[in-house]
Amino acid sequence: MSDLEKLEAEYRRLATKVIYAGFEGGADPADVARLEQLSEELLRRSTIGSFAREKPEPVAA
Repeated sequence: MSDLEKLEAEYRRLATKVIYAGFEGGADPADVARLEQLSEELLRRSTIGSFAREKPEPVAA
């Protein structure tokens, strides 16, 4: 399992935990903070990856 897949799995697990905790009276602030960190890291990696996959647009002469 790659690092990215591990981050995604942790994000899904923690997001589910935070959502259910919200229904039961409140989520642990440490879980919410970690979820925010994971979200930012996954977004950063996604953005970097999408730029790497894009082909440059031709420039009109």
